[in-house]
Amino acid sequence: MIINIFKIIFLLFQEIRRRLYSDTIYYVLRRDLTTNADIPEPKIHLTLRKLRQEDIPKLFNVYTQGLSIKEIWERIRILRMIKSGIKTPYVAVTNDNEPCHIAWLIDSGENEKLQSFFHGAIKPLASDEVLFEYVFTLEAYRGLGIQPWRSLKFTEKSAELGARWALGYMKSTNESSLKNARRNAFEPYMIRTDKWRLFYCKTEFKLLNPGAS
Repeated sequence: MIINIFKIIFLLFQEIRRRLYSDTIYYVLRRDLTTNADIPEPKIHLTLRKLRQEDIPKLFNVYTQGLSIKEIWERIRILRMIKSGIKTPYVAVTNDNEPCHIAWLIDSGENEKLQSFFHGAIKPLASDEVLFEYVFTLEAYRGLGIQPWRSLKFTEKSAELGARWALGYMKSTNESSLKNARRNAFEPYMIRTDKWRLFYCKTEFKLLNPGAS
């Protein structure tokens, strides 16, 4: 626990340094929900349901022994997202009802909360758009094909909401998630650049041409 506290302090210093001066690039990907994607079944049996209060300590205990700095930071980010009240977080659970994966399916009804939480880093959603955001899988369950399966389930739920397009924001250095997104039929749509200068962030969006790589 003490080691993890020192790691959290180190994270705070990293975040301060990032906000002093940094440029971070995100790819905004979009999927046409009327198209189908060939997604294999995960390697374990799962069901999808809404997040429950008792899931939170199982998924996001920042004092778990052996966590890396990156793994602690992931948990802190998602705990903040839960606290924001933005709807709707879903979890994938095993046969034993153990949560192992979480992601948000967000529609335009959450635009006000999105703008308040992300400070303009997420564009307001149109009535026919949904956002897949804040995806996290417990370390022990990675590599089992959970994320593509959950994305397929989100596609089905999005159609029920009357959405035509699904959006996702991914850091340009997150190669594994970008590959998964392409396999799930997401295509490049925009580039977002966050420019931090002395604790002030300027966010710029650039629309890409159809078919951009």
